[in-house]
Amino acid sequence: MRSALDFPGFRLPPCTTHAGLSASALGGGAQVGYLWDFGSMVAGIEADLTALDVGRSRSFDGADGAFAVRTDLGSQMNWFGAVKGRMGLSMPSFLPLFIGGLAYAQIER
Repeated sequence: MRSALDFPGFRLPPCTTHAGLSASALGGGAQVGYLWDFGSMVAGIEADLTALDVGRSRSFDGADGAFAVRTDLGSQMNWFGAVKGRMGLSMPSFLPLFIGGLAYAQIER
């Protein structure tokens, strides 16, 4: 079966691509939390926020016959953080904890 671009005497050269990748990162953050002691029970809350400059970009250069193709892809994360709650049982030399929370981030494309 012939494709729509496969004519006698006319043939497209194979597609060639070149991929480049670059990345950068810089960041800092803060964490705050507190644990309450209720006898043998322990409960607490914790939050953290990290501001950063993490970016990644990728470029593709290619050729498809007589056509040149360039594609640029990128993403940027400016901050992320989490809020967590914890509950546990205080025992001699042992503190089992149950931890659950929510993570969040700002991502640009």
